[in-house]
Amino acid sequence: MMIAPLEFKLWPSGPSREPDLFFVSTNNLCNLTEKRYEGGPDLIIELLSTGSHKIDRVDKFSEYEKAGVLEY
Repeated sequence: MMIAPLEFKLWPSGPSREPDLFFVSTNNLCNLTEKRYEGGPDLIIELLSTGSHKIDRVDKFSEYEKAGVLEY
């Protein structure tokens, strides 16, 4: 179990995100370093709020898809 904040560096020259909830399968634990997770985890859950609706539904969705997140 990990506790936030945990940085997810989605790809080497790309953005970093700190999702509200996430799941990383045993097969992908190799992407976890002492400082961050490199790449997209298997599952990300973002809690929507009025002010973040566009960011969560459009911007983050696109970034997570590009990073190979399987479920969002």
